[in-house]
Amino acid sequence: QWNSGTPIQLSNTTDRHNRNMQIIADGNNGAFVAWVDYDLNLFPSSNDLYLEHIDASGNTWGTQVQVAGIAGISEHHPSIALSNDGSELWFMYMQGISSNSIRIIKLQSSNGTVATDWS
Repeated sequence: QWNSGTPIQLSNTTDRHNRNMQIIADGNNGAFVAWVDYDLNLFPSSNDLYLEHIDASGNTWGTQVQVAGIAGISEHHPSIALSNDGSELWFMYMQGISSNSIRIIKLQSSNGTVATDWS
């Protein structure tokens, strides 16, 4: 049970805004959550992307996974999808400020690390 109805805090910052959240089910009564972290001191060039997993009991990985965070480059608009067997995630996002490129990375759903079969 998810903390008896108490919301789970995924991010706690004072000089940042967390926006553009995405959530998908993990197939085991948990969820994956992605978001953009905007540093108010460096906006807009410091948008970083994060990923967290919450299991059916409300437990998280314990550490938010920074999926994209290149200094001086804006990453934004995350989108996530889970593989059919639940072992991997595809994390797609936009990168850039004045001109954008679409990026995608494959991650292990167990811990958010880059999938070994995709370098």
